[in-house]
Amino acid sequence: MASEFSVGVIIGGIVGSSFRSAVSGTRRALDSLGDTSRRLQDRQNALTRATERYGQLGSSRMQRLNSDLLRVSRTMEQIERQQRRLSAVSATSDALKSNRMALYGQGAETYGIARTLGAPVMASVKQYSSFESQLRDISVTGDLDSRQEQAIGTAIRRASLQVNQLQESLLGGVGQLVADGMNPQQAATFAGMLGKAATATKADMTDLAKMTYAFSDALKITDAKELEQAFGMAATGAKLGSFELKDMAKALPGLAKAFAARGITGKEAIMQIVSSLEVGKGSGSSEEAVTNMSNWLAAMGRGDTMQKYAKAGINYQKSMQNLVSQGFSQSESSLMIANAFIDDKGKAFVQQWNAAKDSGDQEGQQKLMESFGLAEVFTDIQTVNHLLSMRQG
Repeated sequence: MASEFSVGVIIGGIVGSSFRSAVSGTRRALDSLGDTSRRLQDRQNALTRATERYGQLGSSRMQRLNSDLLRVSRTMEQIERQQRRLSAVSATSDALKSNRMALYGQGAETYGIARTLGAPVMASVKQYSSFESQLRDISVTGDLDSRQEQAIGTAIRRASLQVNQLQESLLGGVGQLVADGMNPQQAATFAGMLGKAATATKADMTDLAKMTYAFSDALKITDAKELEQAFGMAATGAKLGSFELKDMAKALPGLAKAFAARGITGKEAIMQIVSSLEVGKGSGSSEEAVTNMSNWLAAMGRGDTMQKYAKAGINYQKSMQNLVSQGFSQSESSLMIANAFIDDKGKAFVQQWNAAKDSGDQEGQQKLMESFGLAEVFTDIQTVNHLLSMRQG
């Protein structure tokens, strides 16, 4: 009976455990107190049944049972009060948390809306600042007054609306023309043309601007309408062939200067450059075609070229004069003279050369140049590659 009714130890352990749990967290404390309350309720019911069952026992036993029962009741009242207090604290905490989350959500939403609405404004401000800065650079370079600067800015803004290009992109192209040496006011008149070319070809605006300056400065095509026709010729050649205009735009400035140095300018130069690049590329890369052609043009203009041909038994200067008098350009004439020289080597040379080229055997090509006597005239493989590719074209 003593062990059966040692409720003091049981109650102390249960209550002590419950209050220690309360310290570790309101939620866990409420759960623990709920469990404790149920367990005490069970204990109270057991004591009540025990009182009824052992009601005939001695008064000392009854007093002890009643004392234990009262103690359990008081403990349960304490637990219920603690539950109510913790429940109130929990409710307050939940309310504060909800308020905090609501405020945080509102703040985040407001911040997000502000950024969303503000982003285009900030971008516009940055673009405007960049545009004005570039425009001022052009004005300083060209020694323009404020009225001229404003006129250029207005022209570029109008052009951007017509050609589906950003103002900054067009201004960058105009700025490149000015940096190359073109008058700022003349450069501004080409903004629309640059924009059309960039939209149609996806070529880099800077490359297109350099190409435009090469047309204007080296090839002497200065009229805006003629420049558009020049771009059209280049674009058509690129479309019909395999040499893309964006690659041509990078190569044309240097090649234009080389052709101009040989007295070949205007639309005739553009036609020869474009067709030579298309044929010269063949199955190779655009870079190889440009390198081969550049090396050929350099070799064609060297002073020792005539001496080398002379050693091979060919009067280069006389042959050049005869062909030019027939209406051929210097570039075309140089290829025709070299073709005659190659023909003397026979088909065997051409076949062996192409086989070595296709396999990437440059050492074999060099040996062929020496064994067939080409080294007497041509100093590098690239010039021969250009010559043979033009023969096949």
